[in-house]
Amino acid sequence: VLNLVDNAVKYSAGRKAVTVRLAATAGGGAEISVSDRGIGISPEDRERIFEAFYRTPEAARHDPKGVGLGLKIVKHIMDAHGGEIAVEGSPGRGTTFTLKFPGRR
Repeated sequence: VLNLVDNAVKYSAGRKAVTVRLAATAGGGAEISVSDRGIGISPEDRERIFEAFYRTPEAARHDPKGVGLGLKIVKHIMDAHGGEIAVEGSPGRGTTFTLKFPGRR
């Protein structure tokens, strides 16, 4: 979650607005969403952002210091817990990442 909040702040310009939500889901699961109004992610980059060392061209221009491992690590942790990570948004309109945790088995 900290990685997603850090990215939300890092990839937002000017006045930053980040929202974190926690919700219970059916079957005893939970979802944590982190939303921003930042640079957004194009549909064609949504799958690639979870690859090691991949950064969108917009992200590299906005913050040249990153190496492209943060989202790979988040996805690895979610996979290890049997969960999922979803991404929504569009360029220039912000992004929402949702961590979906399963209920107890």
